[in-house]
Amino acid sequence: ATLSDYVLAETLDLNALTQVISASGTFTSTLLEGNVTFETLQDFVVIGDDNPSEGQLLISDGSSSVRVTVLDNINVQLGIDIDLDGTIDRTIVVTWTELDLD
Repeated sequence: ATLSDYVLAETLDLNALTQVISASGTFTSTLLEGNVTFETLQDFVVIGDDNPSEGQLLISDGSSSVRVTVLDNINVQLGIDIDLDGTIDRTIVVTWTELDLD
């Protein structure tokens, strides 16, 4: 697997115990048919050691995409565009725990 054009920006506010994070890049693997790109559309905001409480990330493989939208520090909305026509075909709300990002 290869990660290319990777950019991570993080700003810490030690007084407010807040992190603001954005990332973008391309992931390539022999297990995938092509590349997967990801791009922060709205910065992720993390307070303390909690999950992000806001932010939005777009993940695309060239034929479909998932827009990950933070609803709060517990829930995340996944907006799935199965054919990249710009229309969200399915919306799923999951918890950060269900995504198992740790």
